Amino acid sequence: MQDENLERENPVSVEDLFLASQETYAQAQQRAQEENKAFARTEFFRMDKLGVYRLRVLPIAPTTDGVLARPGYEFPVHQLLLELEKPSTGGKASYLYVTVPRATDAGYPLDLIDIYRKAAVAEAKAQGDDKLAEKIGGGSFGGGLKYSYGHALYVLDLDERAKGLQLLTLSHSQFKDLDERKFKLWQKKLAKNPNHPCPVCSVHDAYPVEIEKKKNGGKTEYLVSIDNESDTDVLSKEELSALLSAPRIPDIIYRYSRYQAEATVEYLKQCDARYGMAIMETDEMKPSWPPSRKRTPVPSRSTNARKTTRTTRRPEPPPSTTCSNGSTACRSRGWATAPSRDRNFAGLSAPTSSRKVSRSA
Repeated sequence: MQDENLERENPVSVEDLFLASQETYAQAQQRAQEENKAFARTEFFRMDKLGVYRLRVLPIAPTTDGVLARPGYEFPVHQLLLELEKPSTGGKASYLYVTVPRATDAGYPLDLIDIYRKAAVAEAKAQGDDKLAEKIGGGSFGGGLKYSYGHALYVLDLDERAKGLQLLTLSHSQFKDLDERKFKLWQKKLAKNPNHPCPVCSVHDAYPVEIEKKKNGGKTEYLVSIDNESDTDVLSKEELSALLSAPRIPDIIYRYSRYQAEATVEYLKQCDARYGMAIMETDEMKPSWPPSRKRTPVPSRSTNARKTTRTTRRPEPPPSTTCSNGSTACRSRGWATAPSRDRNFAGLSAPTSSRKVSRSA
């Protein structure tokens, strides 16, 4: 009886409805690739020893239908390395390190560290301490809160190619060195062949990139060069398939998790103690956390960058009203996108300071 009613209301038979909606091989293949991305683990390339590193720079992968999020091989990123002091029983101080991206790059309307930095610089100047103001406004290597500007890209380690894709972040100066050498070499190639592709990241005509890490007195230097004396390095079909199936770079570098949010709050509390201030208790900071909603992502992000929760291996727990450290940093449902990895920042000790604490806004 129900079948007859369906046929009267819809001239297409029930069988035809199912036949027309069957999954095709191409759709199944694309879905499988998306599923694999959700469980893919990103390997990070680190230059932790002195010496020469030979790398194969990889192009930005298009989508399966040929859409390219950004030409070239890199995505810009603002990052800050947070050094959090762990509880100590009287021995040598130990630290926990967490790298966070700028929240506005991740699609949020404001960034807590930027707001704190500006307020702390103003407070230090109001106290007449221009040296402290300069320190706070500077980069993390000098103990400041200014984000470093880098460029993230996928590479192959030519000495250990079997390891597969690895994500490398170059400093802006390292990237500019590479870019300058790329354009000089490219101009020479274009004089002979007007259609010559990029000599750094093209599929068939790219040369190895060498980065030498060495000591110059008390400083560490990185010398970037392109080995155009060697043969060009051709990417295999297997490597191209792996690149196509890998998580997109923006999904990795622009992701802001609950773990990073909690670390940021605790880090800034420790900054208050270190600088002899109480910025986190001012009215200026309270309405800035959490942000009410996300804004439009940065233009350079890929179309898949919004799917941030798919990169975690564990399912998202129900959002809580407060962070594990007792603050309200993660009250927003949209702000907390990842588990806290079973770490609680509430137990981290704030560094002691002999400076007088100011509670002025």
